[in-house]
Amino acid sequence: MLESERLDPLVVRKLRDPAVVVVPRPGRPPAAVICFIPGRWNNVRTWTRDDVGRDFRVGLAQRGFAVGAVPFRTSRLQMDLANLADCRTTDLLDDIDQALLVTRRAFPELPVILAGYSLGASLACLAASRDAGLNGLILLDGGIAPSGSAQPLASRHDLVRSPSWNPRFRRQAEESLADSRNGWESVASPLITSLARDFDQLRYLMFGNDEWWPSRQIEEIANLAESEACGEILGGIRIPVLGVRSKDSSSGTRCAATIQAMVESPSRTVHTLPADWTHIDVVSHPEVHAQWDQIAEWIEGVVLR
Repeated sequence: MLESERLDPLVVRKLRDPAVVVVPRPGRPPAAVICFIPGRWNNVRTWTRDDVGRDFRVGLAQRGFAVGAVPFRTSRLQMDLANLADCRTTDLLDDIDQALLVTRRAFPELPVILAGYSLGASLACLAASRDAGLNGLILLDGGIAPSGSAQPLASRHDLVRSPSWNPRFRRQAEESLADSRNGWESVASPLITSLARDFDQLRYLMFGNDEWWPSRQIEEIANLAESEACGEILGGIRIPVLGVRSKDSSSGTRCAATIQAMVESPSRTVHTLPADWTHIDVVSHPEVHAQWDQIAEWIEGVVLR
């Protein structure tokens, strides 16, 4: 559990949507500011309900950094399908540009690091290629590897589906959460235990994944990854980059291949997670706090040295 006295109250700054900026506890000025791009199903809310220390933003704020989340216009268009379908990748990159602008105005003296998870890591690569003022880039199990260097981005169908949309999953998840007082060992559903490790991760799947990315954006990014322009984009990134990847997954392979293609980066580091960690574990595993420690050490030893 997060000790409330360790952090200032959350500071809410208005952009197109509310963006949450988490700042370190009083008396310890932040060493850098991290602008975080959520994955395809996430929005800027806290991802878990009980152990909020698993949230990337809070975890890094506890370690001495100011962290803000990029609010995408798509999170406010879920019931406006016409405008949602018309939203392009360039629109989301504009949202990232605006978030970086607000971040720099809020923390004008601090180094700025861009981070992204899953498809958010793909967008982080594109944003980093057009922002020469960034000081570092963090890719959490994602990227936009050049054609032929990694497994495909993923099927369009898989990318726009969330487990929480499955009626069977939702019913069994609600039943399991209602009986949570009996402990995780009491969960009898193979479907639930195949997707989650504990109740916090189950809540992540249920409540943190209710936003989705339009298929149009996914198609555009997938097409870019298969084009010659992708290698040129990644080759032009000249800032330190850190990848945190799952070991045996297409997203982890893509993350490592993306960083390998950044030939002009002064520092390219890849941390491979334990073999049994899945894609979702990268941001919600019960032991994810150790990864926040490694990321903090990389920032201090590479970006801030």
